[in-house]
Amino acid sequence: MKRVVIIGGGVSGLATAYTLEKLHPDLSITIFQPGGKLGGKIQTVKRAGCTIEEGADSILLKSGSDLERIIEELGLSGDLISPKQRSFSIQRDGILHEVPLGLLRGFPENVRSLWKCSLFSLMGKLQATLCPALDYLFPSSAQGDPSIAESLRRRFGREVSRYFFETVFGGIHSGDAESLSFKSLYPDMAKRRAGGKYGKARFVSFREGMNTLPKALSSALRRTVVADSVVSSVRQDESGIFQVEADGEFFAFDYCVVATPAFAAKEILFELDQGLSAALAAIDRSSSAVVTFVISKSDVLKETRGSGYLLAPTEGGYVTGCTFSSQKWDGRAPEDLLVVRVFFGRNGGVREVADEELLSTAKKEVRVKLGVEKFQECLVTRWEQGLPQYVCGHEEKLQRIDSRVTNFPGLFLTGTSYRGVGIPDCVHQAVVAAKQLGDLHQQQSLERFESEFHEGEAYGKSVCA
Repeated sequence: MKRVVIIGGGVSGLATAYTLEKLHPDLSITIFQPGGKLGGKIQTVKRAGCTIEEGADSILLKSGSDLERIIEELGLSGDLISPKQRSFSIQRDGILHEVPLGLLRGFPENVRSLWKCSLFSLMGKLQATLCPALDYLFPSSAQGDPSIAESLRRRFGREVSRYFFETVFGGIHSGDAESLSFKSLYPDMAKRRAGGKYGKARFVSFREGMNTLPKALSSALRRTVVADSVVSSVRQDESGIFQVEADGEFFAFDYCVVATPAFAAKEILFELDQGLSAALAAIDRSSSAVVTFVISKSDVLKETRGSGYLLAPTEGGYVTGCTFSSQKWDGRAPEDLLVVRVFFGRNGGVREVADEELLSTAKKEVRVKLGVEKFQECLVTRWEQGLPQYVCGHEEKLQRIDSRVTNFPGLFLTGTSYRGVGIPDCVHQAVVAAKQLGDLHQQQSLERFESEFHEGEAYGKSVCA
């Protein structure tokens, strides 16, 4: 039985193992995950009777996607919930402006939502209404890899791009929309000049929290062993076998899937190929943090509108926004409590800030916005180098990585660092990696069978002679 090692037990690693088990029951699979804590950046905890997400709180679920299929196979479709709120706010010049989600959809809903929104001036609204038509009639001839800001300023005008799209997308990625690659992060939107990204998709979560997905994936695994070990290096010997060093011991595998972020993969694969390690090191990342509060509603003195708010990049500081989680999703807290999450990640510097300062800044933000002085629970969560930055030129970086990986048959890379940062992207990449591994396994099995057949045929002829 051929042996597969998967390094990393996040959603990417789990989805790879799940797909391999379904497609190739003749493979033996081992996942190496330090601490044995599966799920990666999907972590849900319980505090004061509340369900708290330490990482992502939702999924952009596309119809017909690999993730939708897997959710159905795992029997989780009935556990999906939709957001209760259909609007959020954006802070501009210290003032919160309510924004309908329709702005993220396609024509004509985005135009109707635009004109209802107080975030933009009359001139900004006129530009955003006319620019898509002009962009459609006179498409840009610019080549290369334009940034999110460059692409959307042409498409919707400077004001709407700056205060809406760059705020939303920059906040999602804890990055600078001036440097993030539009086509690498939002290929569908980049291809449709005047269309929206979310027309055929919906935001969902799980009734009991986001860790429902990794828990269900891990529970569905039947032939996969999860090893609580730290992998320090991977090598490949002359016979093509991967020698994986974990906690000072070496283990042999026929196939190797590295499902860790690129910054971790570069260390693991350094002894295998320094050129590959250097290519992986070129993938930029940013750090972020979340401070979560559980608050009594009786202590909230100001109105909480919609699902929360984002701060425009012009507001300064490193707070990117705030989500009223229990107001956004059903079942996240008892009726008398409010769960609030404050996000940090803009303008760098989060890695240099102590937890105490993050907590103090988050409390100040909530005091100003909600009038709250008492906090029942406080939780600080850090994601060091947790968000890959697909800066302009990302595709060229991937090409360099791919060209090195092809030198090592049986080696596969998957995860947020490469071709999509969202959970559906991770699952899709994992499915692709599993299928590629399976194809190679079948090809090698056929070649081995043919070789043994010819050897047997030659032996038979020699005996007869």
